[in-house]
Amino acid sequence: SALVIPDGCVGLPTVAAVQQGIPVIAVKNKNLMKNDLQALPFRAGQLIYADSYLEAAGILTALKHGVAVSSVRR
Repeated sequence: SALVIPDGCVGLPTVAAVQQGIPVIAVKNKNLMKNDLQALPFRAGQLIYADSYLEAAGILTALKHGVAVSSVRR
């Protein structure tokens, strides 16, 4: 399980993911949301940034198969 959100999006699903230790993938894009996700009490490695939704899909696949995201990033 993981939650994919636009960068800066904070709502009940995001808060629930933080509390339950579910990875959150924030997609960097232009939007009007000004929330700072890093201000939330994420565990180490729980907040992952992606440059696009396509990259987020790759991250989801890596997580599903137990591959460390850091091992496939440049």
